[in-house]
Amino acid sequence: MEDRLPNPDSFELHDELHDDEMAGSLGRHVEAQREDTGVHFEAGASGVLVEPQSSSREAVNQDHTQDFQQPSTQHEAFQQDYSYMDLNPEDTNDPSYRPSQIYLQDPMGLGDSAIRRSERIRKPSQAYLDSLASRSFFDSNVLQFLASSPDVLLKLFAAATSKEQYAPSKLKPTDKGFEPNGWKEAMACIERDKWLIAAHKELARHNKNGTWKIIPRTKAKGRKPLTLRWVFKIKYDGTYKARLVARGFRQIKDLDYHEVYAVVAKPMSFKIFTAIAASKGWLLHHVDIMTAFLYAELKEPIEIELPEGMQDEYPAADFIGLLQKTIYGLKQSPREWYRLLHDVLISIGFVRTQSDHSIFIKKHTDEYGDHSLYVMVYVDDLLVLSPSESAIQQFKSAISRHFDISDKGILERYLVINVIYGDHREIHLS
Repeated sequence: MEDRLPNPDSFELHDELHDDEMAGSLGRHVEAQREDTGVHFEAGASGVLVEPQSSSREAVNQDHTQDFQQPSTQHEAFQQDYSYMDLNPEDTNDPSYRPSQIYLQDPMGLGDSAIRRSERIRKPSQAYLDSLASRSFFDSNVLQFLASSPDVLLKLFAAATSKEQYAPSKLKPTDKGFEPNGWKEAMACIERDKWLIAAHKELARHNKNGTWKIIPRTKAKGRKPLTLRWVFKIKYDGTYKARLVARGFRQIKDLDYHEVYAVVAKPMSFKIFTAIAASKGWLLHHVDIMTAFLYAELKEPIEIELPEGMQDEYPAADFIGLLQKTIYGLKQSPREWYRLLHDVLISIGFVRTQSDHSIFIKKHTDEYGDHSLYVMVYVDDLLVLSPSESAIQQFKSAISRHFDISDKGILERYLVINVIYGDHREIHLS
């Protein structure tokens, strides 16, 4: 017998088919559902299969008629309000798009509830205040005042972290105290002679140490030489300082340099040095090694452009420099300098500590007393701690045989920290 399929528009079953069957896979699926679960399906409006409700369920639905209005058709049951999912006007390029009223009134769907913001005044914890300074350096009354007045503390923090202190100088080249940015500004400012003297001193140190040798540009290896720039600075003591710095950011790893890590002193080591000097009454001296980076040998061949101040004698179009020693600005300079200083200190009897590789110790005791030496290294600044002044002078004499040093005497300033000595051997840092 020829199979007859139902009309897809009305799902009307043919008379020759069984009441509980439908043509095709849909009819077989419904029959399987009835056999497995005992549920009987009937064809509703527009061919939608609905489950006849039992008398008990009909009674429950009648009880809730006042609360829920039953949809007139099965399709109305799936009609929901999705207007809260309207696009943000900024997220569509359609100029004719208009968001619904619900989105305009409450885009987050929070209703009348708003996000509550805390109005509590935030105060720094006591542990944080204690970490700022210890009582040996600051009066405890100051800490109590800061703890009770957080607004004052916040103003201090804001002033300390303000970007105004790092802003360029507002002085003009015609003003005294102006710090030029480069060679051209230095030669055009009112204090040209002072900067020129400082630059000549810097070049004289390079010539003395043999930092580079001058070669014809025709012998260059084909790579573009590194360029140098002049850095001019007026130090805290009023000294005019000129420093020649290489643009090391143009170096290529594994070609111009390899290892770059260098040891520097830990901040806690400096505090321990000052604490020992205050508690035992030992001497704490400061030794500055002049142009420290110009002493270490350079392993990699690096070509440079000759700096301003030398191009009158050696035109830049004809000559370049081949570095023999490290120079400020190179990535490997701090590491090579530390290795050189380490070898020198070991050669004169010092031993490096394991807890901090920037501290070297030389112990010596005789019938005249304790002559031990403790040296802390921070790049080119050496802090010498000892109970014996003669031992410190012997150390200065020994280190001056290898480097040009500047004897600062009793420590008064370390980096940006001022060291103040009291009447009762106490030491204050500010």
